[in-house]
Amino acid sequence: MLLTGAVGIGKTHTAKAIFQSLIRTHNEALPYNPSQLIGIITAYTGKVAFNVGGVTLHYAFYFPFKKEDSPH
Repeated sequence: MLLTGAVGIGKTHTAKAIFQSLIRTHNEALPYNPSQLIGIITAYTGKVAFNVGGVTLHYAFYFPFKKEDSPH
């Protein structure tokens, strides 16, 4: 799922609410391990990742940071 929009419309709040709802549903359906992680919230920048309680896309998917990998 990708949330986009202007500043201040509630993207962070929506992302947190959806994630918590999924965790709550998962915990009720699978009582054998209620703390099992079922997803991850990612963001393009570290600032946004921090605000939503997630990680950056580079960290989550091990994208390289090397300049020589860039086409520009």
